[in-house]
Amino acid sequence: MCDKIKTNEPETTEIQPIISQLPENNVEQIINRADKFVGFLNRLKLIALKATNGHDWSVLGGNPYLTDTGARKIGQVFGVQFKNIRTEREELNDGNGRTDLYFTTYGVAEWNSKSIEEMGTGSTKDKFFAKRTRDGEEFLLPVSEIDIPSVKKKSVTNFYNRAIKRILGLSFEMSDLDAAEIKPASSVNYAGGSRGGNQDTADDKKMRSDLVGMLISICDNNQDAAKKKLTEITAFKAKDGNEVKGISDSKFLKGKRLSITYSKVKKMFEEWEKNVGEDNA
Repeated sequence: MCDKIKTNEPETTEIQPIISQLPENNVEQIINRADKFVGFLNRLKLIALKATNGHDWSVLGGNPYLTDTGARKIGQVFGVQFKNIRTEREELNDGNGRTDLYFTTYGVAEWNSKSIEEMGTGSTKDKFFAKRTRDGEEFLLPVSEIDIPSVKKKSVTNFYNRAIKRILGLSFEMSDLDAAEIKPASSVNYAGGSRGGNQDTADDKKMRSDLVGMLISICDNNQDAAKKKLTEITAFKAKDGNEVKGISDSKFLKGKRLSITYSKVKKMFEEWEKNVGEDNA
């Protein structure tokens, strides 16, 4: 995916400072303070969850992912102030005639007398935006054919996602969403293989459902963007040299074309999921 810019500042909660201020050897007091702080974090998490709904979440490989909209909602509830937000654009030449665009969104988050600096990144070399396969061979789309606004938005989304979790010291598990009765808008569980031919099997239906879920997750729950991406992915050049138009509705994908499309989307999703994990580390 896109290149990462890492910070050296550790992402920690305030547990360590609380413990370090206690008298030495006072184990009971340490435990009581720690217990109270854990209770505080749980209440914080519960309020954060109540500020969101299913459209603010995706499930990636069994783990919940907070989208840009969800991060902003939580920030508004807690009075988190986002300041000095700016997105910088840089052009880098790879030495082989290709010049890619790199977007980095910087900003400051302030809450409870604490201030942190954070960043999010996006690039036209990101495999999701640029990588395609034709006749079994992979290639990168020319920068002129890439959706530049979406690349820029990715950097903004990553900034808000990283900033809100870090400033509040929050992390989420599926059990948290279940307890709050939140059903994510999209969920991805990898499907098995599909049979050949045009028969619509149970595996085909599952594959089609997961394919859509992966695209919606990658496109930050934007269904129009997901349809556009599906159209791009399913377009190809026939053996006679004619261009075959892509399909925007997954229900028209069947048999071998469905299997091929699923494989392409799954590969994109795995790269994107890895990128999200690194961004939120």
